Amino acid sequence: MYHSVVNSFAPKNTHFFYPAMMARLCLSKGEKGTQAVVKPNKTAVTFDYVDILRINLCERRRQHPSYTQSNDDAHVSLGYCPPALTLGFEGFVKEDLIATRRSRFSL
Repeated sequence: MYHSVVNSFAPKNTHFFYPAMMARLCLSKGEKGTQAVVKPNKTAVTFDYVDILRINLCERRRQHPSYTQSNDDAHVSLGYCPPALTLGFEGFVKEDLIATRRSRFSL
C-alpha cells in the first residue's frame, strides 16, 4: 500500500533529484490518514438486460427468417458497412508459395 502511494508522488519513470525526491516522499507520508476515503455503496448485480436481448433476438428472427434477409436489412438500417478486412490483401497461387518455400534443413 505504501509503495503505491510513493509511486503516485514520485513515479519511477520520471527522474527526480535527491532533495525533490525526499520532499515528495515526506509529502506522501504526511498524507496518510488525514482524509477519509468515501466509496459508493455497491448495488447487487442484475441481469435484467439479458431477457430484453432474448426478446429482441426472437422478434428479429421472426421478422427475418434467413441470414441473407437479416444481413440485407442490417445493411439498409445501419447504412454504412465497413469492407471486409481480407479485401486489402492480394490473392496468391498456392503452387507459387510451395515453389518458393525453403527449408532450413535443405542442402
